[in-house]
Amino acid sequence: MTRTINTNTLAKVDDEQVTMINMVQCNFASGTFYANSTAQSIVYDSNTYLGVGKIGAISEVEENTDVSAHQINLTLTGLDTTLMSESLNQNYRNRSAIIMVAFLDSSDAVVGEPVTIFSGIMDSVQVTVGQTCTISLKVISRLQDWERTRFGRYTNEEQQELFAGDKGFEFLNQTIEKTIYWGRTPPE
Repeated sequence: MTRTINTNTLAKVDDEQVTMINMVQCNFASGTFYANSTAQSIVYDSNTYLGVGKIGAISEVEENTDVSAHQINLTLTGLDTTLMSESLNQNYRNRSAIIMVAFLDSSDAVVGEPVTIFSGIMDSVQVTVGQTCTISLKVISRLQDWERTRFGRYTNEEQQELFAGDKGFEFLNQTIEKTIYWGRTPPE
């Protein structure tokens, strides 16, 4: 997949004091969680990305030329058990998550703009409690959603349940088995 990289970023990449990091943005119902792969918090675009360092991991991001669904796992290890119950009570399903790569200069400031390497929706959370507590969040690409079964029937009754007073499907039953002549007059 072709990505556009900011010219300021390209100019700084060859500097000796540039560090590549990962940045994650998860949009939960209670608010957005920002994290980065360094040990310290980093401010970018008025948001503070929490430094998770070695306790955070991102599975490999797959890319290929065919149109197919991909997924990644975001993992936090060694957490306080109070975060476990909080993570399970979050409304996360079908909410967006973005993984980016950014470069830091010698003063640990983001150079240019981060490059998005994966964008998808949060699907499931797996929590493991043992000697160390682990939270693993599965993020799927939007293409994976195409494989899910749809339960909608496209009827006026269902439309009224979803949007009371909408008249979009009111005359749908009258169009079934009806011959429509597009651009010509009907035979007599």
